Amino acid sequence: MTEVDTAIMTLFNSTSGTPTPVHNSLYLALYNTSISPLPRFFNEEAQQTTGMPNDGMPFVVFHNLSDLYEFEFHEEFENILIQFTIRAKTIGEINSIYTKLDSLFNWAELSVSGYTHVYMRRVQTHAKGKTDLFFSMPVDYRIYIEKN
Repeated sequence: MTEVDTAIMTLFNSTSGTPTPVHNSLYLALYNTSISPLPRFFNEEAQQTTGMPNDGMPFVVFHNLSDLYEFEFHEEFENILIQFTIRAKTIGEINSIYTKLDSLFNWAELSVSGYTHVYMRRVQTHAKGKTDLFFSMPVDYRIYIEKN
């Protein structure tokens, strides 16, 4: 659902504080100007980097696993399962980014156009995996929204 993807990106890119606004800790952890002028947080697929395959680490990719439409009398709901996959060179980076990801998204309030936010919460953390080049850890969140 495009509106939810936009809401996730908006929350990720948000700033807070005055007089100088600051990005959230996840944004700052994924920001590496030597790789890209933008943080390494992607919808559906990661941007390719030049050089070695793990030069673009760490990064997070999110995508929609399922979207269940629910109807109760005169109310319409979307029950959405989103998966964030963290990829990094070390287990320590995975753990650090997971903490920041969960701090930002678990029980977060999303502003979804055309919907009233009910909740967003973590439902499952998968086992960490390893390839020759990187570590990976998927984390699932349930988003429940009501159509306006």
